[in-house]
Amino acid sequence: MTGSTLGSENKAEQKPPDPNQDWTEIRTKTIVEVRHSSGYSYQAVVDEKSSDSSVVWVLSTDGQGRKMYCNWDGVELRNRAAFNESPRTGTH
Repeated sequence: MTGSTLGSENKAEQKPPDPNQDWTEIRTKTIVEVRHSSGYSYQAVVDEKSSDSSVVWVLSTDGQGRKMYCNWDGVELRNRAAFNESPRTGTH
């Protein structure tokens, strides 16, 4: 019975990945916008990724250094090309 209790505690400690933060398509050396849930955002370059894309290291473009984010941290990474493109409206 103790084993099942410990197993439950371990599951509670593990945060599931945020399904909205699938970073598999973001490549290293890509410029991204890093958006925190507080609204703070900045531009960075993806320096490195884990093999499963759940952890990303970014270098800020304004000299703030290198930071690591996990896809369950509530941080959004947006590819620079994606937020610079305007949606098509069908009019020219």
